[in-house]
Amino acid sequence: MRSAWAPLSGDFKPGIQLSGTLSITIHDANLFNDRELAGKMDPFLKLQCEGHYRESKVKIGGGKHPDWDEVLEPIEVENIMQAPLSIAVFDNEVIMKHDLVGEVNLKAAIIANVHKEWFQIYF
Repeated sequence: MRSAWAPLSGDFKPGIQLSGTLSITIHDANLFNDRELAGKMDPFLKLQCEGHYRESKVKIGGGKHPDWDEVLEPIEVENIMQAPLSIAVFDNEVIMKHDLVGEVNLKAAIIANVHKEWFQIYF
């Protein structure tokens, strides 16, 4: 999964605590875990950081190589150095529960100033 993260804007506080707004752009993904039995997956992302939740649009027929180029709503972050960030990719299902394709958990600080970096997700 490749994501571009705009630099964090905000205030630098003593004790290496940076708060501000994290802007997130989801570009594309190369998914190895195909959860669809017939046809192509309809993937979307769920992101969680400091109790804030964001979801990408469903990429209908995106399969294992979806291309979003989507800017998510910014997230206000209290402490970028310690903020846990969870990113999960799901296959959208109309009737049944969405299938988990993979996920990654990391600190938001790792990707706060990264541009077009690939991140490995795990199932």
